[in-house]
Amino acid sequence: MLFVEFDIDVAKEVWFEEGIEKGIEKGKLEAAVGFLEMGDSVEKIAKALKVPVEQIQKLKDDMKKK
Repeated sequence: MLFVEFDIDVAKEVWFEEGIEKGIEKGKLEAAVGFLEMGDSVEKIAKALKVPVEQIQKLKDDMKKK
């Protein structure tokens, strides 16, 4: 039988850090939408936000579909 020790304080810290990372990513995507709406280039946005060009291009393509 496998026994794994569970530490709630460690779990809370991990959950908190994951939440921060998700929040940062969400903020970057919201900023990218704004930049795209202002007409900035995909490459410029990707460089400014330090995200892959492909991610911004996909976002732009998705915006066109709506």
